[in-house]
Amino acid sequence: MQRAGFNDPVADVEKIIYSYKNIIEIIYDVRRLSEKNILSTRKKSFTPKSIFKEAEKYLYSKHSKNSEIKIPYNIVFVSGWKK
Repeated sequence: MQRAGFNDPVADVEKIIYSYKNIIEIIYDVRRLSEKNILSTRKKSFTPKSIFKEAEKYLYSKHSKNSEIKIPYNIVFVSGWKK
């Protein structure tokens, strides 16, 4: 930011935890946030269902409470003042 002409850059982070019923809800929510794999070397074929089932099992084992998957999001706010 300083190279762009801003003084005193300030950053703040807010953590928000969302609950999801399954991995499909997570995927749809991430897509609504316009997050995608933009790498040019990404695999262009469809991901097998078995991968999603394994991912869902992992999420339930590590991030689940009351049969919901809890996913934390960090929202970063950055500001600065122009010289």
